[in-house]
Amino acid sequence: MSISGIIFIAAGAVILFFPSKNIWHSYFGILPVIIGFALLTPVIIILTEKIFSPVYKKLFGITGKIASRSIIQNISRTYIAIAALALAVAATVGVGTMISSFRGTGIEWLEARL
Repeated sequence: MSISGIIFIAAGAVILFFPSKNIWHSYFGILPVIIGFALLTPVIIILTEKIFSPVYKKLFGITGKIASRSIIQNISRTYIAIAALALAVAATVGVGTMISSFRGTGIEWLEARL
């Protein structure tokens, strides 16, 4: 999955490298990037667990170590939940940014007209 994730991210980067004013061009460029990062989620989780496992053990003792290992043992469930949560947060931020931009543009337009 990690190789295919890197391939998807690279394909999306190549598509987005060529500028265009067409919104569909941007959609087709960002879709492989999102899919690529979703496919890389298990690798990112494993690396993060390896880095932070000693920290969890020192902060929370045996409970932190058990929780850290549980994430890796149940990676098939964990990565889907984490990828879905990350996608939902990204969508929320994107929609919020878009609404803020539309609101700002509308206010500027109204101030110029009135």
